[in-house]
Amino acid sequence: TGKLKKSLDYDYKSLKIYKKIDDKNGEANCLNNIGFDYQLLKDYDKALEYFNKCLIVLRKSDNTRGIPYVLNGIGVVYKLKGDTTNAMKNFKESLEFHEKKGNKSGIPSVLQNIAMIYAIEGNIPSALNYITKSLKLCRELNDGIRITRAYNDFATVLFEQKNITLSLLYADSSLSVSKEIGYAVGTRDAAELLSKIYKKQNKVDEANEMFALFVQMRDSVNFLRDVKDYFMLATKKKEKMIQNDSLRKQSTFHNSI
Repeated sequence: TGKLKKSLDYDYKSLKIYKKIDDKNGEANCLNNIGFDYQLLKDYDKALEYFNKCLIVLRKSDNTRGIPYVLNGIGVVYKLKGDTTNAMKNFKESLEFHEKKGNKSGIPSVLQNIAMIYAIEGNIPSALNYITKSLKLCRELNDGIRITRAYNDFATVLFEQKNITLSLLYADSSLSVSKEIGYAVGTRDAAELLSKIYKKQNKVDEANEMFALFVQMRDSVNFLRDVKDYFMLATKKKEKMIQNDSLRKQSTFHNSI
């Protein structure tokens, strides 16, 4: 929480500077960062406020490429709030935007998010249909990380449906690909699900082995996140110093005219 509040402080200060120098891309980036920080702090109303402010800036600027990603982010926040209607609305708008622009790389994540909303609402055929579409596109893009997520989403939906055999198959595939590409988050999530599957099957040794792997990967991911946060804050601090120096030089230049 302390690190997130520091991050917010830097983002607010940077936002003020970007507004002052009329840098719309920098302003949108800061608004998006602030929204994401509030999301991590579980202040979902504030997150939505800043994601929507970011969306307004992007719609008014020439940089429309970021719009579908922000819409996806808004959908995620609504999902976390339990508002599946608005989550689906934003996910589908994001998907439509990606498809219209021919941006294939942005589509799989949105398809997976739509699938999870269908799963929450109990529409399993539609959920599996969207995961299948996502998996097909991930394979076309040779995107290992998203392939592992699609496998894990398949496994999660099937597990909830008590289809343990197929759930095991997809969770194991997710784990295999995650290990192969060195994706710690994917390994963590697959191991957690596999521990639950093996527990359902009364396979105690396998369940314990997967739970131990889950804990190991969880700690590894948390450590890497701490390192990333440290460098992110250091970078933001450096950027702020550069921005302040730039403003000081601009002020000196104007005063000398």
